[in-house]
Amino acid sequence: MPYNKLLIAGVLAGLLHASIVDAASAKAINLKSILNAVKNPAVTGDVAVRPTSDVPVAVSGNEDLLEAVEVTGNRRLSSVFILDAATIRVGDVLNPFRISRAVKNVQALGVFSEVGTEVRKGKKGRILRLIVAENPVIGSIRFDGARSISQISLEKAIRSRRGDLLNLNDVRRDSQAIQKAFADSGYPGAKVLSFSVPKQDGDELVFFIAENVLQRVEVTGNEKTKDYVILREMDTKPGDPIKDSQIREDLRRIYNLGFFTNIVPEFYEGTTLNGQVLRLNIEERPSNATFTLGGGFSPTAGGSVFSDIYWDNLFGTGQLASVKAQLGRASTYSLRYMNPWMWDKRKSFSITAWLRDGQVDQLIPNSSTIGYRNERSRGLEMEVGWPFSYEFLSSHRFKYESVLLKDVDKSYTITSYALTLAYDTRDVRFNPLSGEYYTLTFEDSLPVYKSSLEYYRIVAELRNFTKVAEQQTIATRLVLGYINSPSISDTDLFSREYFRMGGSSTVRGWNDFYPFGTGNKEALFSIEYRYVFNDTLTAVAFVDVGSATSGSIFDTKQYHLGKGVGIRFTVPALGPIRLDWGIGDYGDSILHASIGHTF
Repeated sequence: MPYNKLLIAGVLAGLLHASIVDAASAKAINLKSILNAVKNPAVTGDVAVRPTSDVPVAVSGNEDLLEAVEVTGNRRLSSVFILDAATIRVGDVLNPFRISRAVKNVQALGVFSEVGTEVRKGKKGRILRLIVAENPVIGSIRFDGARSISQISLEKAIRSRRGDLLNLNDVRRDSQAIQKAFADSGYPGAKVLSFSVPKQDGDELVFFIAENVLQRVEVTGNEKTKDYVILREMDTKPGDPIKDSQIREDLRRIYNLGFFTNIVPEFYEGTTLNGQVLRLNIEERPSNATFTLGGGFSPTAGGSVFSDIYWDNLFGTGQLASVKAQLGRASTYSLRYMNPWMWDKRKSFSITAWLRDGQVDQLIPNSSTIGYRNERSRGLEMEVGWPFSYEFLSSHRFKYESVLLKDVDKSYTITSYALTLAYDTRDVRFNPLSGEYYTLTFEDSLPVYKSSLEYYRIVAELRNFTKVAEQQTIATRLVLGYINSPSISDTDLFSREYFRMGGSSTVRGWNDFYPFGTGNKEALFSIEYRYVFNDTLTAVAFVDVGSATSGSIFDTKQYHLGKGVGIRFTVPALGPIRLDWGIGDYGDSILHASIGHTF
């Protein structure tokens, strides 16, 4: 019977027989088996015949049965490995279906550029030859367009390796792995647009990658604040890859300006390849300017009238200006200006000038005695902020003040330089739930004038905020301070420079006018539990303990404690108001009222 008729006649019978035999003999094909086949080839020649003992060998007259299978053209992969993938066996009925399936199975390995067949007559049946052409060997791998993840990291994420045969199956899986690697690293939307495979041994395998990039930023809703004041806080610039964590950090920095109540980001497709447009929907605070007029009376301090004008987003430029005046036992006037971007990249500048004349409180070290003296002082202070990063920054403060003590006919001058190093990771700086804020200040006097007061001062403050639950945090503060001078015991000169302990900003539960301790050393520890109900209301419970003394800071008898509860609420056009009800360790209680958190 002619061969083509044999094939046609055997199709139906071969279909049933092949499905039974191949279901039992098929094996999973993976990269490990390919590598093992390369390292441990079963044959050394370029032609392999695989007989089987469990399948009857074709007998004379059964010309449609398969007598042998050969493999040619393979250089690196063993013939046994290829035959295992082909799932065609000696003794099988040879028909077009079996031949086609064997070819597809070998092609499915992904390591051959061509797979062909030849059939010839053997002594006892037919001999099938599989003719293969292996893919080229990968010389190098390149990730074109990858900016955010290193080439080394991407190579580790894929299965293709230098020196291996090109496997198109692996290359397709590698494309998915590359996109996943970008997503896992915080760069969503990166795509492998295409790839270029080697044409001959040693050629380069290239993946062409398009990362999501920021095309532009649009700002809406800001009626007062200038766009550039918002955009300069972003480290992500047009043309940069979009990283989730960096975008969140940029939004946090914008919110920390304190000018806005809400910021809603929105991405949409741009007009360039993988370009994204970020729209920032801004809700501004009702007002950034406040005017305060008030007065009060105290049996100790007498009556007073005060007026403040405070504008912390001057003409929408992010600058600050304030004018303060207080009339009473002592009259005080002050002017302040601050520009947070006086120069590039958050290099700030501020200047403050003041004049005070009248009866000023005077405190005696290690005593609760309070008195008043006639004093006149005028001064000027300039400060330059120089950041190393957003979290780590330094400030340099120069101070000049001339003081005249009218009652004792003394005068002196303060001329000093102070260096402050700060580390700040608070999530929201004016009402943090997590993060740290550490500062270390060194202040040293400068002998500019003969009347310059000689001293140096060191103050360290450590604040920690630990989020314990949603909208709940534990806040702690540790303050240590020391001041020294050849004239440190002269209370006339150092009365205003001594540390004070007891009052709304130190140990609550004590009257600000009657601190329990003063001196050239201080130690203070505070802990607060804060529950943030919403953007305008926070409840706190606190404990403070501290000491200020000219004696030993380790003397526990010098320490006093205050405890209590309080609330913080935000008043539009005025800001956060603090009310703390504290009880001292003698049982006396007092209500403290001020602006902002204690720390």
